[in-house]
Amino acid sequence: MALKPRCSLVLVVACCAPEAAWCVEPQAINVYGFDFTPTFALSESYDDNFREVEHDVESTMVTRLAPAFELKAEDRNSATRVIWEPTRYIYHSASDASNTAQRLRADSIMEFTDRHRLKLEAEARKYERTTSTAVDGINDKIESQRVGGVYTFGARSALNQIDLGASYAQLRYDNSDGINDDKERNTSNLTSTWYHRLGSKTRGLLEYDHTRFDYLQSNSPRSSRSDAVLAGAEWDMTAKTTGKLRVGYERKNFDQSGSDDLSNPTWQVDLAWKPRTYST
Repeated sequence: MALKPRCSLVLVVACCAPEAAWCVEPQAINVYGFDFTPTFALSESYDDNFREVEHDVESTMVTRLAPAFELKAEDRNSATRVIWEPTRYIYHSASDASNTAQRLRADSIMEFTDRHRLKLEAEARKYERTTSTAVDGINDKIESQRVGGVYTFGARSALNQIDLGASYAQLRYDNSDGINDDKERNTSNLTSTWYHRLGSKTRGLLEYDHTRFDYLQSNSPRSSRSDAVLAGAEWDMTAKTTGKLRVGYERKNFDQSGSDDLSNPTWQVDLAWKPRTYST
């Protein structure tokens, strides 16, 4: 179905504490040895088709109120951060679309020696979606959780380096009448990547990725596993920005015998910005 194009205008105002000062960089408050940083963002926007529908188009002003609270601690060999972001969306001409999103995230990096490093992360989100909904005019209510980690063996300047990663995620819907229950799933992933240094700022890589999709609905035709092998390169663009290009082949096998397995070329391009050692 062709969708009607949408247009929006946004005005953003941000401020940060303490002392109700306007500033470019948020200033942390020392709380028992931890850095506590509260921030607040306000945006006002106009959207002429906020549900992205073809018929019965609705337009509205949207106010976004986004406080955030960050608590972090770091020393020479480790860094940990916890951030909570409750965000309120107010749809002035459609009050039934107004909602509050919640996001809680924790990250930790530990460097045991110059050859052994571990990065851990966890995130929980609860939010509502106004576009591509199961029922026109009713927000999809979504909850998701994810935990993951990457162990790195090899010094940063070494000729070779290996990453071993694992993650687990859950996706749930909180819609009435069981709407979208067929999309609820658990996803587990294992990844291994070998890096070989080609120059001072460039490394070649070979990666294997295994992902398992377990849908909660009994005998779901979507339950499957995916295996991919990719090769490529990673390079440092600046001191804080890196790029990665991978191309390869992926095979997807479905649990149901009646579903056709898929085999396709695959490619991935990443751009990573790391403003701090604990944040990407």
